[in-house]
Amino acid sequence: KNKILHIMEKMKTPYSYNYYELAFSFSKGEAVAQNYSKSIEFYLKSSELGNSNLLFNLGFVISTAIELHKIIQNQLNSMEIQ
Repeated sequence: KNKILHIMEKMKTPYSYNYYELAFSFSKGEAVAQNYSKSIEFYLKSSELGNSNLLFNLGFVISTAIELHKIIQNQLNSMEIQ
């Protein structure tokens, strides 16, 4: 949690890398609950502030979220059939 508090303190001054760090933490569940929506939100904010180095991670998070959605949807569909 100290990492997140440190990042949040630094975010008082908008800087793309701070948002990148926060997005990465949410994508991996480091010091916070894993949350792909928040991760994408902060990767996009980092991009708006000029960080183009995050594109690989953003793509990975989006594809992971899509795969998880498919798995959950398949499980729900199989439950409805029974």
